[in-house]
Amino acid sequence: MKRETDPNYMQTAGRAIDILNCFAHGEPLSLTSISKRTGLSASVTFRLLYTLIKHGFVNQMAESKLYFIGDQAVLLGLAGVNERKIVKVGYDLIWEWSQQNGHSITISSLIGNQAIVVARVNTLLDERDMTRVGRVAPLHRGASQRILLAYMEQEAQNSYIESLYIENSAKDALRKDLAEIRDRGYDYTEGMLTKGVWSISLPIFSTSRKIEGSLCTGGVIGETSPEDIQEHLDQLRRLQRSVQEKMNRD
Repeated sequence: MKRETDPNYMQTAGRAIDILNCFAHGEPLSLTSISKRTGLSASVTFRLLYTLIKHGFVNQMAESKLYFIGDQAVLLGLAGVNERKIVKVGYDLIWEWSQQNGHSITISSLIGNQAIVVARVNTLLDERDMTRVGRVAPLHRGASQRILLAYMEQEAQNSYIESLYIENSAKDALRKDLAEIRDRGYDYTEGMLTKGVWSISLPIFSTSRKIEGSLCTGGVIGETSPEDIQEHLDQLRRLQRSVQEKMNRD
């Protein structure tokens, strides 16, 4: 049912949510920019922003007058991350795995059409390592993201690929890569998202067999032999089984 014909839909609340969604990429925005993105008049946009500021969901910079996400929205986002089953089930397991193997490990989750890091145990201090909880990355770049795209429902996957501003030949190559990822059950990349770093990822599924998230580990290119990488993959597969079993049980 469309919003306009849904008797239970509250238009003012929906407009406020549309404004909050403008901040999904984290950058500060002007009143004019928000008004254009939402299709609302400047006066309506201003009043909604004013209300959101009063409730702590939006803040405004004193000098530039740009708007940015507020503390209350951050708290809700963090609560949402911590309540995700893959985090509740997986964090203790990845912590134990990391302590035993000495490798960094990341859990990313599929939220809408984005890959978001929801848990991370880092054993190395490396300036090239920009991975942190809350980081958002494109689904078609990097092992921990591409594994999510590979196992998305076909319609959603096609829609995402068609939305990319890349050549048709690149879209065809991406589809081929995703098919190969599904066939082998994991993804391996070198320097695709972080220069000088290789990554291996495996999928985690919900109880309804939909893709829920990914496990990803990696290392520095040139410092790890093919045999070491195979050992990493074997270790990660054991962790995958443990997380998946607990996901299905709890």
